[in-house]
Amino acid sequence: MVVVPALHESALRFWLSDADEAIAKAGAVSSETVERLGDAGVAASADTGEGDPLEALEDALSSFEADRIVIFGHPDGERRYREDLDEHDLKRRFGLPVDRAELPASSTG
Repeated sequence: MVVVPALHESALRFWLSDADEAIAKAGAVSSETVERLGDAGVAASADTGEGDPLEALEDALSSFEADRIVIFGHPDGERRYREDLDEHDLKRRFGLPVDRAELPASSTG
């Protein structure tokens, strides 16, 4: 199960609920991820989650029995609002192993 939160670029956009751009981006990322996993022989489904990654994860785990959590995040200078999930906190909260991988830095700055 791939969960892509509808991340906002800033706190202002999050609090003003300007979610259209974030939801569209999350939908594109989830489709591409599932397609690439399928090309690699991995069966997967995807869901566009809440703008808060923790809420998106909680929602997914309420209906999907995971055996591990893998977080892919942007590098420090490119992190989106609320993208600062801590692996140790997640492990304690959900009782699952948690791994983190960093996405490549954007070439657009």
